[in-house]
Amino acid sequence: MIIKLTARVIKYNWSVSFNIGPLLSNVYSVLHKFSGLLHPPVFLIAECINCLAVMAENQAEEVWRQLAQTGFLPQLIGSPQNLQISPSHYCNILNVWERAHGCYAVTLAMMRLLHSSLSSSDTISEYMLATIVYIMQAVFLTSQNWRYNSQKDREEFCHLILKLCLKVLETTANKASDSIHTMLHDFTVDLLLTSSGHVLIINVLGMGVSTVNKLMASSHNWCQTSVPIESLKISFKITDLLLQCKKTESVTPLEEALATRTVGHSFFSASTPQHIVTRLASYIYHHDDNTVPISAIQLLTRLASVAPMSMFSCLGQEALALRDNFVTRLSARTETNNLRIAILNLISVSMGTQPGLLELFLSLSLRRKNDSTSQKKEMIRPDSCLYPVLNMIDPKHQ
Repeated sequence: MIIKLTARVIKYNWSVSFNIGPLLSNVYSVLHKFSGLLHPPVFLIAECINCLAVMAENQAEEVWRQLAQTGFLPQLIGSPQNLQISPSHYCNILNVWERAHGCYAVTLAMMRLLHSSLSSSDTISEYMLATIVYIMQAVFLTSQNWRYNSQKDREEFCHLILKLCLKVLETTANKASDSIHTMLHDFTVDLLLTSSGHVLIINVLGMGVSTVNKLMASSHNWCQTSVPIESLKISFKITDLLLQCKKTESVTPLEEALATRTVGHSFFSASTPQHIVTRLASYIYHHDDNTVPISAIQLLTRLASVAPMSMFSCLGQEALALRDNFVTRLSARTETNNLRIAILNLISVSMGTQPGLLELFLSLSLRRKNDSTSQKKEMIRPDSCLYPVLNMIDPKHQ
């Protein structure tokens, strides 16, 4: 309770930390003394890490330097091309206690500490690098198969691991001069593109609009977005960054999953199995937050240009309803221009790579020019996406 109160105090008034220096130093002593016990006090250790996460907002380098001296953190062994981790007190707590009981207080605190440190400092120490690598290898790849005490715990765990992953990608991007940043960026991208790391992302993307709308309807606070929806937004950002960072021409497991996976049971709910493309397209029916449909359409646009598949066949019976909703949202005067631009970009890309999808969107029909000739011309149907586009154009410029 004292440690928790201390964290609250310094969070809202950091200047107080200079007056309670000895108390803050005791946090490291508690970790050093109790983390290596046969039966460690898990919740006490978690509160200590949460306190350090608050301290890291102002002095991240000092926090990691002193934390490394407690023996709590994992260490890197091996070459940069083959990153391996030596066991530590934290590794033992996760494997022996947290996974056995379905309660991950220490791991959640560690992810908060890492995110706080990456947000406040550009420096990534060797110990921070080792901890991130361990979290990615031992937690991110397997966490969806772990036991959880409640659905809320599962949602929070998923949200924090995705949030940390996005922060790592954003922090390490465009820093080629720093070897540690480059190493960590390449490791993370490779892990998520070519290994089973994409499974969690696909499952979150595949929750579908029905689940999203149910979560919005059941939310007690309409001003605050629910954790699963925030996880969905983060997954869209991660997927976009990963596809941008792809270095090979061959199809990666992530792209293959986006082109072929059928999703039913997601990290947040269970529903009727559907193709992942159909689930992504369903977000166009979400109206509470335009970020969701815009991100989904942008991802579909990227898939339309790189994925070796017919998106029209993937949509199946949902294709006509999707086109009608595109027409409705293009025609609505209250829609944002960003959403209209995203829809038009998808139609534009489909011209070169998705003929079936293009035919669906344009909805053209052949009609005779007149009764005395057999010549025909293409006519635009009322349900074509071209109608609202023409209406948006000033008649003077037609």
